[in-house]
Amino acid sequence: MPLKWLILSSIIGLSFAHVPGEDHHDREHHFMGPTDHGKASRGGNSPIRMSEIATRYVSPPLAPTYIHLLRHVPSQQFADFRPSQPLPISSTLSDITGQSLSSPFSPHEKSHSPFEPRFHVEREEISDEEWQQEILNSFQGSGLVPFVFDSIPAGLININFGTHNCVHMGTDINPESSAYEPSSVSWPSKDGLLYTLLLIDVDDQNKLHWLVINIPQDDLLKGDTVAKYSSPTPPLGHTHRYVMIVMSQEQYFVDLVVQRYSRNEACETHGNINLTDFQTAQGLSQPVAVNFFTVSHNIFVESILAYCGESVATRNR
Repeated sequence: MPLKWLILSSIIGLSFAHVPGEDHHDREHHFMGPTDHGKASRGGNSPIRMSEIATRYVSPPLAPTYIHLLRHVPSQQFADFRPSQPLPISSTLSDITGQSLSSPFSPHEKSHSPFEPRFHVEREEISDEEWQQEILNSFQGSGLVPFVFDSIPAGLININFGTHNCVHMGTDINPESSAYEPSSVSWPSKDGLLYTLLLIDVDDQNKLHWLVINIPQDDLLKGDTVAKYSSPTPPLGHTHRYVMIVMSQEQYFVDLVVQRYSRNEACETHGNINLTDFQTAQGLSQPVAVNFFTVSHNIFVESILAYCGESVATRNR
């Protein structure tokens, strides 16, 4: 074939070659609104192209596309979206559309915050007499009155194990949560007074599980720990009651006064304590605040015992 005809055929072939944009797979895909299947309008019928969003409405090169933010925006709101400047990465959905948008899951629902809750619960106030009766009923029902206490003090100790375990006169706490000392303990206190706190297992001959003295008001962290907190380990097949008691002191205690109860490790055997003798010997008041919880045996108790070098068989003797 002569050279001039070869050149001419090449030129004609190029002119009829595939033109990008004429085939569906080469066209820029259109962004389809959630309700109109690609008919989102910009004032006419021209759909919004994905490439247009990427080039006009995103801050290059670090900002990601805003498609993930716009997927819940009604098509008309998106069609009116015309930022004159690139949007910062921290832009919110309201910043993009220029208006406050309601939730796509409930478009007419008013937004709420913790300071403006959706529901309001009326407060119920009870008298001091009713509160005392409630405490008395709980302690009598559990058998703590009259077998442990002759009477119930006016105060109740607030005890929390972590975020979700609040003790309220007999709450059942699992061994996993009670394995470590409470995250929060407080009680009604008076300025200038020192207090003693103890935790006992009344179903194991008043076994001592925790003893802290010289506590200013209810600041437990500033007290002196005599017996370190010991995890409740009720025997197999049993549920035990653990009672926390707070009493006021007449004076500051030196360590020698309570040395017989001293335990530096959680795994040390804390022994038992006679409440009446302890009160008399240390010059303590009657309990000013109390509370109690129960713990039932489960497999985690065996883990605690194993850590301390004991076994369930040894513990249950």
